[in-house]
Amino acid sequence: WKEQHRFLSSFDAQAAKQLTDLEDSSYTALLQFLKAKLRHEPEVRKYHRKYLAACKREHHATVFAFWRFSIYLPNFIFQPAVSTLLGQGALKQFISRLRKLV
Repeated sequence: WKEQHRFLSSFDAQAAKQLTDLEDSSYTALLQFLKAKLRHEPEVRKYHRKYLAACKREHHATVFAFWRFSIYLPNFIFQPAVSTLLGQGALKQFISRLRKLV
């Protein structure tokens, strides 16, 4: 992130200011929430709140209702729903690997 910020600053300081910190990004928050939910970790609610706050900050309205209520879904419903929503890609592969560890 620091390298991207430095590089972007050399071209456009305003654009660099808009670059979200890695710790505050919705993507990182989503990964933390998914990991906690799938592993039944006690801090799942903390990560859920963090992800929803990041979505609001970044104006991610897509499927927001699902993520808002996903904390209450049992894993046998949550896992296939996430698989459908995320589609094929790196994030889905990460979750698949995570499920194999649980």
